[in-house]
Amino acid sequence: MPEEISPDSVPQVPGATASNPFPKMTREEQVHFVIKGKRQFPKKIFALILILAIAGLSIAYILNKNKKEQFANVNDAENPQISITQPQNGDTLKGQANVVVYVADSTIQQKAYKGTVSDLKVTAAQPQTVTISVADDLKKATTAQLLYETLGVENKDQCQIGLAGGQKESCGPTYATASADTQKQTYNLEASKLITGENKFEFTATKDFSVKSANLDIIFGDQKISGKVVKVEFLLDDKSIGEKTDFTLPFSLDTTKYQNGAHVLLAKAYDEAGNSSLSAPRTITIKN
Repeated sequence: MPEEISPDSVPQVPGATASNPFPKMTREEQVHFVIKGKRQFPKKIFALILILAIAGLSIAYILNKNKKEQFANVNDAENPQISITQPQNGDTLKGQANVVVYVADSTIQQKAYKGTVSDLKVTAAQPQTVTISVADDLKKATTAQLLYETLGVENKDQCQIGLAGGQKESCGPTYATASADTQKQTYNLEASKLITGENKFEFTATKDFSVKSANLDIIFGDQKISGKVVKVEFLLDDKSIGEKTDFTLPFSLDTTKYQNGAHVLLAKAYDEAGNSSLSAPRTITIKN
């Protein structure tokens, strides 16, 4: 015999009569009819699940916040970023050579702006100006360098460089060199002195020389979190040749201490957390 069904366990159709057991219902009545008599989800279990979910999210938030605070003053929680911007692969070096590195965390970036220079002649009677346009907003610019190449500069007093209308400084090398060789130079300046638009750099001379190229490198970022790498070590053929803590300035490489021929140059950055990373290698040729 089939199990008896209690009338109370069967949902009653709203408005049903003996002559019309299935009357037409509105959508709202249909919804109430379908869910009527079904077992409801216990409110206590739902509240417990909600509390556990909130607790889990809170713990995850606190752990993530603590991790961020742990590395708030360190260049990149994983590894500092470092690259050698000068010299380039295949360059031939002699005498005192500058090694320029770019060090940053993941929140800042470096941009390069090319100057239109083609064998610009500078004479004692006629200073020359190189114009470099910057299209970006400079509000977050932190540091800037003009990387340029000269030909025919034989001593440090022969050439001066600076923003047009501003103070000039010596741009010549501190060592004698043959006039047939080009010299790669670096002019460091405050980013606040640059403008969005055209920036004019003026070269003056006591003796004729020429400018072969000029490029402006600007680093953008938040100064509060940049510059937390504590040391940069320089390696030549995997052997340490020196280090700098003020790595915003070039490292002076005395090539006369090393054999002529091909060498591999690397830079290694260390941050406050003890993380370190290597730059991409530069293959250079020393020829004194």
